Amino acid sequence: MTEAATIITADKIASAIIAGRNKPRICNNQGACRVYLGFYDVTTKQLNQIKKALSSCGIRYIGKAYGSGNKCAYIGYDNFRGNLYPMAQNIASEIKMLGIKCYADAIGD
Repeated sequence: MTEAATIITADKIASAIIAGRNKPRICNNQGACRVYLGFYDVTTKQLNQIKKALSSCGIRYIGKAYGSGNKCAYIGYDNFRGNLYPMAQNIASEIKMLGIKCYADAIGD
């Protein structure tokens, strides 16, 4: 399989992000933390598509995250509502189904 055949478009990634946002989520006791989506083992072309998708969904790609990885998107600050981290987990799950290595991360204060 060629690299061109394995490229996932920004539209597909954006659809996965939206599906993850819209999934029901069980709030947990996570709070007072920054919530990130992290990406690893991605090619430059994949990362460019990820950045486009994040931008189109209003999510900021920040690169190096506070206390987390080097290829991250900032989801937001969970101030004891406990809903952002489960949402990030849902988004990561949807993105992983596309074959992109992704994880949700919560870094406490």
